[in-house]
Amino acid sequence: MKEELMAFLLDLKSENAPIELDLKGTVQYIHFGNSAILKKLKYYPIAIALILFLLIGVIYFFFTTSKASEQNKLMGRDGQRDRPSNRHTAIFTRGME
Repeated sequence: MKEELMAFLLDLKSENAPIELDLKGTVQYIHFGNSAILKKLKYYPIAIALILFLLIGVIYFFFTTSKASEQNKLMGRDGQRDRPSNRHTAIFTRGME
């Protein structure tokens, strides 16, 4: 039991410097540590950064896929660009036969 308390006291000393109280000639020390909430909060910036990178990655994937899809719509079946004037001409000549 005493070893556990000494280990706990050493942990508190390593986190923060003790506060010294002078009470009419008697010196007392108050040892304190970080709260459980404060210990958990140190991981939140890492989590937010990971979420942000994931969001940026999804947006980048969306835009690159959208651009590739748009390029595919501009290409014809033979791999060359469709020329709208040729397409319309072909439609009019077919109807005249």
